[in-house]
Amino acid sequence: MNGAYETIETMPNQNRLLDRLQGGLIVSCQATPEHPLAAPEIIAKLAECAQLGGAVGVRINGVGDVQAVREKTNLPIIGLVKRSFSGSRPIITPGWDEAAELANAGADIIALEMTTEAPGDRLALITEISTKLDRPVMADVDCLAHGLAAWQAGAALVGTTLSGYTAMSQTDTAAPDLSLIAELTSRGVRTVAEGRFSNQSDITAALAAGAWAVVVGAAITDPVTLTKRLVPNPLFGGDLVSFPPAPEPAKPLEPSASAPPAQAPASPVPPVVQSIPVPSAPVPVPAPAYPAQPATVVPPGQGLFPQW
Repeated sequence: MNGAYETIETMPNQNRLLDRLQGGLIVSCQATPEHPLAAPEIIAKLAECAQLGGAVGVRINGVGDVQAVREKTNLPIIGLVKRSFSGSRPIITPGWDEAAELANAGADIIALEMTTEAPGDRLALITEISTKLDRPVMADVDCLAHGLAAWQAGAALVGTTLSGYTAMSQTDTAAPDLSLIAELTSRGVRTVAEGRFSNQSDITAALAAGAWAVVVGAAITDPVTLTKRLVPNPLFGGDLVSFPPAPEPAKPLEPSASAPPAQAPASPVPPVVQSIPVPSAPVPVPAPAYPAQPATVVPPGQGLFPQW
């Protein structure tokens, strides 16, 4: 391998790259600008942790973060750039310029949005990136029709990333869209399951439905999200912890008119001090005799601190 890490340019073909992802977990290491983890060096550390944990790839937002991650890991990088237009939600890699910058930064796969809410000719952009940049495209879709269109246009991967997050696919469920995964894979589409994955059972179900790989993000890399799930605070949707009110202080009893007058307390009786004789010299105490015990040999690894 030449250089620090291998990218698609040194691989025989794109299929080898895609094969590295099959059946595995891709970790999305991203942070919004206001998040405490929003720094390229921190995102790179998260990517290193993902690799140590067994991830087969990472999904990274932003050219600077992609560059930092490329220097720290040889995992395949799915790169993207999020941009907002006129107060809209962020659009994933809206155009050619963003895609070219990602490729130059070291992204192995370019993720872009394939929905009606994204600007420009998305199908043409898929073809252009695949041919001119020699990078596979992961098309993030919100429905079956957009997934099939992206696949026919040449997308190497189709992600269910935006199912539930566009106007036409809004949902109240917190579960991943396993039905969309099954619909895409049943039609031969190389599908990456992404969106609302947070536990092993959902990941297993997605792979059983035919997913090529599964992306998990906040459930792994966002301490804020993880903390909110555990803190019993109603501001974050947790359970309210209530405590019983403190008892009121007892009121002093008022003397009754018929009660006898209070008598002065009797004088305290001084305690009787008993004189204890103190010996002039310490009394020797014989040491106790214990029966001899046979020596015990502890096998290695079974002591108080076994070696793991």
